[in-house]
Amino acid sequence: MIFRPRQKKVLRDLGLFKFRTFLAITVIAMSMTGIGTIAQARYILTEGMNQSFHITKPASGTLYLKSINPERLSEIQTVKGVERAEGRTMLNAKIQPATPGTKPDFRRWKALRLYAMDYHQQSMERVLSQSGHWPHPGGGLYLEENTLKSFHLHIGDTVWVETSNGKRRKMTITGTLQAPGEETTFLTKTGIGYIHPDDLKLFGYSKRWNWLSFTISGNKNDTQKAQDTAIRIKKFLEDRGIRVYSTHVPEKRQHWAFDIVQSMTIILEQLGILVFLAACGIVVNAIQSVLNHQTREIGVMQSIGATPRELSVMYFSSVLIYSAASLVIGIPLGLFGARCLTSFSMEMLGFDASTIGFSWRIIVFQVLAGIVLPQAACLWIILKGTRMSIREAINGSREQRKALFRTLRGGSCSLRLSFRNAFRKKARTALCLFALTLSGTVILSVFSIRSSMEKTNQNALKYNQYDIQIHLKKPASVQQIALALKTVPEVKTFEVWNQVYGNRLRPDGTYSQDLKIYVPKIHSAFVKPDVIKGRWLQPEDKNAIVLDTSLLQSEKGIDIGDVITVDVNGSHKKLTVVGLIRKVSGEAAAYADPHVLDSTGLDANRGSLINIVTTQHSRNEVMMLMKKIIKAFTAHKQSVSSYRLTSDMADEQEARTDVLLIFLTAMALLILTVSAIGLTGNTSLNIMERMREMGVLRAIGANDIQIFRIITSESLVISFTAWFFSVLLSVPASLALTYEIGEALFRAPLDFAYAYSGITLWFLISAAVGIIAGWVPIRNCLKQPIRNVIASE
Repeated sequence: MIFRPRQKKVLRDLGLFKFRTFLAITVIAMSMTGIGTIAQARYILTEGMNQSFHITKPASGTLYLKSINPERLSEIQTVKGVERAEGRTMLNAKIQPATPGTKPDFRRWKALRLYAMDYHQQSMERVLSQSGHWPHPGGGLYLEENTLKSFHLHIGDTVWVETSNGKRRKMTITGTLQAPGEETTFLTKTGIGYIHPDDLKLFGYSKRWNWLSFTISGNKNDTQKAQDTAIRIKKFLEDRGIRVYSTHVPEKRQHWAFDIVQSMTIILEQLGILVFLAACGIVVNAIQSVLNHQTREIGVMQSIGATPRELSVMYFSSVLIYSAASLVIGIPLGLFGARCLTSFSMEMLGFDASTIGFSWRIIVFQVLAGIVLPQAACLWIILKGTRMSIREAINGSREQRKALFRTLRGGSCSLRLSFRNAFRKKARTALCLFALTLSGTVILSVFSIRSSMEKTNQNALKYNQYDIQIHLKKPASVQQIALALKTVPEVKTFEVWNQVYGNRLRPDGTYSQDLKIYVPKIHSAFVKPDVIKGRWLQPEDKNAIVLDTSLLQSEKGIDIGDVITVDVNGSHKKLTVVGLIRKVSGEAAAYADPHVLDSTGLDANRGSLINIVTTQHSRNEVMMLMKKIIKAFTAHKQSVSSYRLTSDMADEQEARTDVLLIFLTAMALLILTVSAIGLTGNTSLNIMERMREMGVLRAIGANDIQIFRIITSESLVISFTAWFFSVLLSVPASLALTYEIGEALFRAPLDFAYAYSGITLWFLISAAVGIIAGWVPIRNCLKQPIRNVIASE
């Protein structure tokens, strides 16, 4: 191929300024990789969640009830609004590996939701077989894929399974499945398992359903119609003497993690855009350096007939080559990163998106952004550099040299020289400071987010001032419960609460979803709520209620002082909202005074919810203690339906927040890498432009250590200046990010805690970056003979 002179010059400049070319291409490629990874991962995850959600044929709602015969199904399908109904059995159980010749170790039990269903007859809330074969009657067990990995089990393993009635059996894991409609074990710490309905008899249960799913006729996205239908089914069953414990209608017909993924990826995309802007600034510095170095060349080219337009096209072509090379590297790396990220996320969220391809729209956006934005960023400096007069272009470098030596004759010390050089190129330094300040702000914000999450988790633990929460199958009196627990000396104290479910009757006549209402003792020492508005329950209250802020997402407009109508066991109770609380772990709930039980047929002196404080607090000790407590209740003819440890709630919360911190830390490291490259490039460009100055200093007696000190001090000045500004900006940035993340994860802001230790750590990182940024470029300069350095242009 024959190149024209202008094309030859562009290619020659790229080869002549190898380091600047490498610098520009690297930073744009890194930013394109970050943006592509997050954007493509968001697309794949969103499409994968939607695909998996619809493949499962989601139900419009579910009811958890005592038990019904399968023959009742045809009757339920006659209820107005019901298109189809399907039942299955759900048991609270626990699981652990079965070691030959040994009995189960109570400390190794893991919580398990055990479903009994026929895989070949599921019409809604479908589960998807992944490996192995569906269990036949006789002790086969199917585990959700994430459960198998989280509990470190394998297909073919023999495990102990014990249900809440105390029946224990050995079962063999025959395969795995995906259950996109269920939160994964990774997040909830509760396993998901499936058995054949005929195996219910192994645990002492008959073939009766306690889990009813239904779909509505007509528009499946009509949430209010689904809620009204759920209420009608509930009343239909209760009129026939079948107790309904709770109903659930999802607020949106979408994957349970959809909002979380969307919110988190949007935050990460914003950080990715900031990385790209920082990279554009580094490209501007590189082009500015080339223009400064070639000022005399520009004058010569103008003198032989080159027009400003032709000169501009040459330098814009250089930027275009930077962008093209960066896209060739960055786009494939972004696609690879997206696949890695989605593979981890799919395992964590329990769905399959491997068949989802990449988005060409995102690739087109990357190409346009990678080409247009660097060109736009360099527009002003290229136009300015190519439109100077011939005289200015040819004499410019000489004037700069005169100004330089006048400064040197002033007798400035090495430190003053470092300060002067650091800010001599103000525009270049400003862009470098922007990138470093941005990275420091993000890194300090990540530290603060971690501190805020730790504080939020600690406050969540303070919320529940007990070690164990137990649910009995049937309500019992306080005296009966006290007799049972009296036989367990490790029980320090306990408190019996009531728990009811109700539905808010809205002003328009429609019903809300099930509202879990706890009825604690007034001035209970077992709960320490985080009241964000209003107050907590008082002894003089009558029909007062305190709501969790997350409930306001579906019941908008409720505020302190409002009177809401709640249907509790068929009795319409008018309750006054006296407070709003925030709860970041566990299920959202409301709290009411004992008067809410009046006229509902419920006895305030009996309860099925027991909060226990023990003398032992480690998980293993509490698990061993639970064995004694269950035996004590069994001896007093009471059955434990389920239990939960407060420590498990903390582990579940940490699992949710750790994933986000991994992503944020990765993005912060990407920004730091881009910024460090920018500072190194900035220092290198300054050295190239002052090569003669380095030679003169060495000629008059400066040794290598003194030269290194001057250059390192220059980069440290920029690093510490960026450190100072990043500390100032990190406070509002941390506040904004903790608010957004709290709303995305918990629908309430995190408890803000600024990480002061991060300031010291970022100072040390800034110092290390500054030293490396000075050492890398100056070492090549010091290797050259003084004569060559002074003779360089």
